[in-house]
Amino acid sequence: MNFILRDNKNKVYQTFWGESKENEKRITQNTKTIYFKTKQHLIINYVTPNFDVDEHLGPGWKNDQELYSRLVEGFNILEYDNLIE
Repeated sequence: MNFILRDNKNKVYQTFWGESKENEKRITQNTKTIYFKTKQHLIINYVTPNFDVDEHLGPGWKNDQELYSRLVEGFNILEYDNLIE
């Protein structure tokens, strides 16, 4: 699966290319949990391999390939149910 994780408030995104269905499901569920408990502006969008940032998201967005890891780590520090990366 090809998708991006977007943090709309900070205008950063992370790309995920060729993820297995299992990884995609875990990342999606963890993102939903983080969103519902912290109210962060997070969205997952499915994209094609020829994804164009400016066309899809608009100007000013930055790629951050550590976004998901930081979100999970930050969530776990808050002593909620620990998520598995």
